[in-house]
Amino acid sequence: MTSALDQQSLQRAVARAAEKFEASDFLHREIRSRALERFDFVRVDPGCILDLGAGTGESSRALADRFPHADILALDLVPEMLMVNPPDLALCGAAEQLPIADSSVGLVFSSMMLHWTPNIDQLLSQVKRILKPDGLFMFTTLGEGTLSELHQAWAEADQFTHVMDFLPMRQLGDKMIQAGMVEPVLDSEIITVTYDSVRSLAEDLKNTGASNYTAGRCRGLTSRRRWRRMQVAYDQQRNEDDLLTASVNVVYGHAWNQPTGPTAKKPATEFEIAVDLLRKTPMDNS
Repeated sequence: MTSALDQQSLQRAVARAAEKFEASDFLHREIRSRALERFDFVRVDPGCILDLGAGTGESSRALADRFPHADILALDLVPEMLMVNPPDLALCGAAEQLPIADSSVGLVFSSMMLHWTPNIDQLLSQVKRILKPDGLFMFTTLGEGTLSELHQAWAEADQFTHVMDFLPMRQLGDKMIQAGMVEPVLDSEIITVTYDSVRSLAEDLKNTGASNYTAGRCRGLTSRRRWRRMQVAYDQQRNEDDLLTASVNVVYGHAWNQPTGPTAKKPATEFEIAVDLLRKTPMDNS
């Protein structure tokens, strides 16, 4: 969101990753589950829900379970992702140009998509446009410091950009207000994933379409020499269990569309910030 990204390369990579995505989706699943639990603090009867950046449809199915009487519309930019588990109602389109009528959606839910958006201001404007009065926007995204260990290791290997920058949480909140949303609430937590090897981390990133698409990346093949320098630098960061760590700063947020209804029960303005550890089992690369 703060780094210029090669959108065409990103879209092609996500399309290639579609079939393997769910097998490497453990982190997305965990974040999605935690985000959905936050509806326990909100009283909302959306009628129509947009799953923005629906991917393979896991969020859509979870939303259907939680809101059985709502119509769920799944939207993603990459048709190959939508075809993995085709939802009942699906649209292929860009988040910055939503093909949806004004004031027609009661809830927009988006998990782990905003940081891939080239124009966050335009996206928020579109979300505001399609939300009904008192409609709710709830999302997760990645924040500052995500994959800081990988960033540090690559900085010792070469001068290219390998990890994208992420929008600061406070700046994201400001943008929500500028878009005309009210009562924005944002908080974050650090989830630490452990790996036995850099190769295993790289495979997970590749299989979820989250490789390097920064404008400052090396356009040629990464040489074995540079890759080895990065591995050596990363290995120096192993923890007391001889595992590599990958820190993920997860930002949770929500805001309402105006006007705010008198009967709407708003979520708490503060959530506990947790530090969690997820153990990634070794992958079978045979």
